[in-house]
Amino acid sequence: MTGIYHTHDPINFHSVNPQTQGMSAVSGERRSSGAKVYTAGALAGGVIGTGAGYLTGKVRGDSFIKSKDLEGKILKLCEELEKNNETLKNLNARNAGLEKGYYKSAEEYFSRMIKLVEPKRQEITELMISKVINEVEKPNCFLIYGKNKEYCEAGLDFIKMNLCLGEKVYANEQVLNCDDDLVGALERLESNYQKTKLYNLLHIRDFDLLINPRTSDDETIGAMKSIMGDCAEVFHTTILFTTTNPEELDRIAMASHRVRSVSFEDIDGSKQEPGFSEMRKRYIETKEKYDVYEKERSVLSERHVKLLTEARQLEAEYAEDIKKVKGMKKRGGLAGAVIGLAAGLGLAALIVRAGRKEKSANG
Repeated sequence: MTGIYHTHDPINFHSVNPQTQGMSAVSGERRSSGAKVYTAGALAGGVIGTGAGYLTGKVRGDSFIKSKDLEGKILKLCEELEKNNETLKNLNARNAGLEKGYYKSAEEYFSRMIKLVEPKRQEITELMISKVINEVEKPNCFLIYGKNKEYCEAGLDFIKMNLCLGEKVYANEQVLNCDDDLVGALERLESNYQKTKLYNLLHIRDFDLLINPRTSDDETIGAMKSIMGDCAEVFHTTILFTTTNPEELDRIAMASHRVRSVSFEDIDGSKQEPGFSEMRKRYIETKEKYDVYEKERSVLSERHVKLLTEARQLEAEYAEDIKKVKGMKKRGGLAGAVIGLAAGLGLAALIVRAGRKEKSANG
């Protein structure tokens, strides 16, 4: 008998107990119902969380975009660019023909001026032009003197024409009045030389008044002598000026290491072509108008480039910000999904637990 009992499996009382079978079925139904609640909670929480997270990311992103207002800044720059271009267009329209007129007056003036300067061409070339063009010692100052100031000025124009016009530019040129900021101008010319490596010419109208003891005090003359002594070496600039009374100028200021000079005393104006003075006056007036026009045009052109560059930079930054906002939305959605999923599962757990308690209470 004992051997018989050991050869059979143990009896499973649950499998033959009707009450136990009923409890098992109820437990299975509960588990199935709980799984459905958990699944529904997880899905609902995930969907709601994803939407909420996405909206939160969108709000943050929109706030980020709005705070920087790059789109508004770009539109403002485009408006400024349009206005700048309209101003440039109007400037060109107002000055139509000025450039052509300037070069025409310059051609007429220089054709007559060269005839005037012809007797002094070689002397001027040796003392000034060859020194500036070639790498030899440059004169600190260059003076043309004579009885007729206009003819002396024409001699300086000859220098500037040879050094500053044409296809090859050997020097930068600037014109000042004697009461302008001389030191500031020299410093700007030196800065320009460092950038371009082009030698400078500084034509100063009535510069002779600054070194004349009858019109300037000792302090002013002393300051001028200091500048005149090394402006070629320190500022890479030669000062050009004229005078009708060289004998009145300070002798020390006029020392040979400071000033090289050419005399126009022997040029008789009566032998020159008639109308030379009127021709030079018209040329100077046209040149001054053209210089103002060129300066305004240059400022507007530089502003155009600046505005365009700034707009492009903001546009690139705006594109990067749009990418950031997309990232904010995506990250917000993912974070919301995780939080919503956890919240959905937690809520489902509470519902399941409450259901179990209610069923337990009911028997």
